[in-house]
Amino acid sequence: MKHTWKDTIFIISIAMIFIPMVFLGVNTFFPEFDQDNSCRMPIPIKACHLLEDNVTAYENCINEQNIESEKNSLCYDEMNQEREKYDGFKFITILIICLITSFVMLYELNRSIKYGLFTGVVITAFISTIRYLNSRSLIGFLLLILLFVIIIYYISKEKK
Repeated sequence: MKHTWKDTIFIISIAMIFIPMVFLGVNTFFPEFDQDNSCRMPIPIKACHLLEDNVTAYENCINEQNIESEKNSLCYDEMNQEREKYDGFKFITILIICLITSFVMLYELNRSIKYGLFTGVVITAFISTIRYLNSRSLIGFLLLILLFVIIIYYISKEKK
């Protein structure tokens, strides 16, 4: 079957709709991570330097400052871990959508539709992997490997 410019337009059109559709869908069901503002509480700066004459009071003041600073740091660490976990769920969801779509590509569809979905799946998987790289999701990694195998199978099937 001869490939025409119409096929190219259809392929690009399907990919251009598929990619934002997936990201918009995931962002609809997984809105931006709600950050707890309690970590952003300003640490009251105490005038410890006014207590320099009294060594014990000065050291206590500095220790209190350090404890407050450490609590704030731990709060940020916990919040970042929660954000990574949340991003991991988003990444897994995107890959599941890509996997389902890649299984659909294996059915007998119009060539332009199959190639458009193929292009959309590959670009979506690539963008989501780059975007959610810090999520360090083991399940996401395994799903990405499965998607890779399906893509390889699809390409080899199409070449025959």
